Amino acid sequence: MVTPLLDNGTIDYEGARRIADRMIDAGVSAIFLLGTTGESQSIAMHLAQEALAPPRDAKTRRIGLFFGGVALWFMAALVIALFLRHKSRTGSLEQQCRALRKSADLKNELGWETYPLFRKNCNARLSGIVDKLERRGLTEREIRIAVLVLIGFTYAEIAQILFRAESGIGKDKYLIAKQLGVSVKELQPTLRKIANSNV
Repeated sequence: MVTPLLDNGTIDYEGARRIADRMIDAGVSAIFLLGTTGESQSIAMHLAQEALAPPRDAKTRRIGLFFGGVALWFMAALVIALFLRHKSRTGSLEQQCRALRKSADLKNELGWETYPLFRKNCNARLSGIVDKLERRGLTEREIRIAVLVLIGFTYAEIAQILFRAESGIGKDKYLIAKQLGVSVKELQPTLRKIANSNV
């Protein structure tokens, strides 16, 4: 993020707040503030105190905030942010679920047509969920439905996406929940815990 300035050369804190909000809503894992005259440190402190805290949703707005004015700082921040993107699964999972929930072309984004592509895309975007569910013994069909539940779709929405009856989706959700040892009501939170786990 390049430091936004007003016409008189002072820092545009309101503009910085709007930019940070847009970046966070888009799913970034970290914001880099770069500057050569000290403004990056000033705006980083301002964002940390006012724009990012208190968070509207701690899970989706927990991000790294880095600043610096030289290439070394930038490279260090980049390495740290890549590490955080890999490790901070909770925020990125929530963001990915939100983005997929709003998608106009969900099946294409998930690679729905072939299971290998679906598996690859879902693992990349949803914290390795397909591998984790396969290890728990779910079938391809159950995993596809579980992914839709994880994303946050309702019975009716899943039925519409899959061109199936709601009653059939309800039965599948019951079987998935039973296999995972939870109630249907606990299914989505359980799937999120699984996605955020290391096994």
